[in-house]
Amino acid sequence: MDEHGSYAALMPSATGTPPPLAWSQQRPYGSARVYAGFWRRYVATVIDGLVLSAANYPLTFILDEIPARVVDPDPFADSVWLILSLWFAASLVVFIVLDWFYFAGLESSSWRATLGKRALGIAVTDLQGGRVSFGRATGRYFAHYISIVIFLLGFLIQPFTAKRQALHDMIAGTLVVRA
Repeated sequence: MDEHGSYAALMPSATGTPPPLAWSQQRPYGSARVYAGFWRRYVATVIDGLVLSAANYPLTFILDEIPARVVDPDPFADSVWLILSLWFAASLVVFIVLDWFYFAGLESSSWRATLGKRALGIAVTDLQGGRVSFGRATGRYFAHYISIVIFLLGFLIQPFTAKRQALHDMIAGTLVVRA
């Protein structure tokens, strides 16, 4: 409905094509859905990687200061390896948690997409076209690691499946569609 209360803004134009939807409008992901292609998803992943790198960069400087301040100057001391191992494990956990909340949080939000997906006009839905829960988005995020462990094959199968699903989409029961 436009600002005057009419539905004219939602009606198709004279050429028969519907007007473009604003991001604030909820598009029904019904039977006319178009699945996102491999390259669109890849570029969205690159954008998300840049966003996360920008967030991780200052965090890296903070975490890198910890071992420098607490490590014994003797490199052969037992405490050095213990502290460095704990620091590495803590850093890994911090970065995985940041990644997880970024992907699962945004994909389960009303946006249905990370910043990269949103920029490329794609969204994550369940198999019926609805919004995914945070739990399902979490499962989808951690299923990415299965694809990584099997030499990225879980990502590479995406163009060859009927609904353009990667392995993590099949595991989580999700689709990536054009928004």
